[in-house]
Amino acid sequence: MKSTLFIQILLKYRVFVQTLRDISPELTRQELFVAILLRAGLSSSEMAARLHCSVRTVENHRFRIRNKLKLDTSVNLADFMLAVEGENPMLFYWLEKNEIPHSRALLGKNNGVQTKKNE
Repeated sequence: MKSTLFIQILLKYRVFVQTLRDISPELTRQELFVAILLRAGLSSSEMAARLHCSVRTVENHRFRIRNKLKLDTSVNLADFMLAVEGENPMLFYWLEKNEIPHSRALLGKNNGVQTKKNE
């Protein structure tokens, strides 16, 4: 990952990254990025596509994160990331992808998105 991208991530998710670093200072940049994507609800394959690496590499990052945070295998890593204090990457992810959050879609609000009608 390029340094400028990592700096942008640090600025966007400052509280979350700092909280994780307080818990485990030895987390690497890539592991912090995977933690952010975990918190955003992405699957390993989605993370691999975004990080331009293999799914196995993402799984290795997840394993190392779990070990560095000293988490038991009974603890879901994604749930743990959601419990950590900090910004909500899901909101940023939806804005970057220009998508409507699922909760609004479920409420029936299309927020200006036009749907095609059958002719």
